Amino acid sequence: MSSTPVLLEAFGDEGFFRTAFRYSLDEIKDWMKARYTVQQGGEQTDVQKLLQNVCERFLTLIIPQGENFLAPLPKSHFFRKDDPDWKKPDRDPKASAFNLDSWKDLTFQGVLEEAITVAWWNPYDLLGLFLSILGPAKAEADKDNYFIHLTAVYTQWCSRIGGKRVPPGNIGVGETPGAYQVTWKQRQNGEIDFCLGSSLAGDAFIESETGQWKMRVRRARFDLFRTSLRMQLLKESDFESSPKQLEMSTKEGATFEGQMYGNCAETYPFIFSILSAKEGNASIYGLSLKPGFIKRGTAPVYKPEKISDFIRAPCANCSGLIEASGMSETNFASPPPKQPKPPAEGMKATISNPPDGWTADPDELDQDYYWGSGVDGDGDGLAAAKKVGLSNPIGQMIVDRYTGGDKYIFTANGTQDKAYIWNMITHDICEFTKPKSLTDVVAQMKTVEGKKSLEMELLHDVA
Repeated sequence: MSSTPVLLEAFGDEGFFRTAFRYSLDEIKDWMKARYTVQQGGEQTDVQKLLQNVCERFLTLIIPQGENFLAPLPKSHFFRKDDPDWKKPDRDPKASAFNLDSWKDLTFQGVLEEAITVAWWNPYDLLGLFLSILGPAKAEADKDNYFIHLTAVYTQWCSRIGGKRVPPGNIGVGETPGAYQVTWKQRQNGEIDFCLGSSLAGDAFIESETGQWKMRVRRARFDLFRTSLRMQLLKESDFESSPKQLEMSTKEGATFEGQMYGNCAETYPFIFSILSAKEGNASIYGLSLKPGFIKRGTAPVYKPEKISDFIRAPCANCSGLIEASGMSETNFASPPPKQPKPPAEGMKATISNPPDGWTADPDELDQDYYWGSGVDGDGDGLAAAKKVGLSNPIGQMIVDRYTGGDKYIFTANGTQDKAYIWNMITHDICEFTKPKSLTDVVAQMKTVEGKKSLEMELLHDVA
C-alpha cells in the first residue's frame, strides 16, 4: 500500500474512515442512531427498522449501563440468564452459572441468495451486523481503498464498547476480540455485499464464579456455525476435533491448539457468505486483522498506511473451510512481504532462530501491547497469564502473520526452565510438559517429528 492511500467514501461520508476511527463511545452510539432516525412525520424503511432493532439489542450489552451487560451478575457482554442448576449443592462439575440467551428475529442476507435468521447474543457481532446491513459498497471498493479500512474502524469501535481495557475506568469485562474479519462478494450490478465479524470475546470467564460458562458459550457458537452454514461442512463431532494447527497433544484432549470451530472471526462472515454450491463461492474475498493498531486514547489519529501491517492469514480451521467450500485462499488477503527485524539490543525475548511458521520479529511480538500494563489496564497476554497464576510473562515467539498469527510462546516467573503457549483467539494457556524448557521446546519444534511430539497441559484459573 502506498504511503498516502486513497480511501473511498463509506456510508455517504467521504471522510468516514479517518473521522469514525476517532469516535468516542457516545459518538459511535449517536452515529448508529442517526442511521435509522427519520425526520418528524417521516416513516422508517424496512432497513431502518432492522437497524433500530439491531442497535437496541446492541446497546443492552455494552458499557456502561446496558441492562443485559449488568445482569445477571457477574457482568458479561453476553446475553444470558441464570442456570437454576448452578446453585444446587450437588451440581455437575461441568455446570455453568448461565445459559446463553439469544435474539433470533434479526434477518440478514449478506452474500447469500436469500436472507436468513440466526442467533445473536454478543455486542461485537451485533456491531458487525449493523455495519454490514448498511452495505453494499460501491463497485470500485476493494481491499486497499475500502475493506481494510472498514475492518480497522470496526476493530477500533469494538475497543470502545466493551472489554476490561475500555477507557476510562476499565468498566467492561474480559478481553476484546483477538481477530476481526470481513468477507465480501460483488453482485452482477457491480455493488459489493459484505459481512463483518470478530472472534469470540466478551467475558472474564472466571471458573470459580461461573463454572464451565466459557465452554457453554463455545459450544453454542459452534452449533450456530455448523447449523447455519448453507453448505454442510461440519459434523457435530467436529467440536472436539477441530484441526490441530500445531499438531500437539494435551493431557486434557484437543481443547487448545487450532481452536475449536466457531471461535474465529470468520464465524458470522462465513455464515452469510458461503453459498450452497461450490461454484458460487470462488468469487468470495476476505481479509482479517489482528488488533495491535487499536488506540485507546481520546480522538486517536487514523494512519491508513500502517493498517496492512496487521493483516493476518486465515488459521488452519478457516483454511480448511475455505478449501472445502470452493472458496480460494488466494482471494483472502495475505500480509504484505516484510523483512523481519533482528532482535533489538536489550530485548527480553531470546529466540534468534524460530522454527518455520514462527517469528521473533519485535514488531510482531509487540511486547508492550500484549504483555505490558498501563493506565488502560493489562495487555491481553499479561491478563491471561495472571489469570492462571503466572507472573512477569515475556513473549518469546509468535506464529507469524502468514500462518495465522494466533499463538504466542512465552516464559514467566523469571525463568526459561518452563515454557507456555497462549492461544490469542481463545485466551487459553497451556504449559509444555514434555519437553519443558524454552530451549528444548524450540529445539524439538525444529526436528522431523517436531510439534507432534510435544506435550502440554491446559492451565486453569488460580483459586
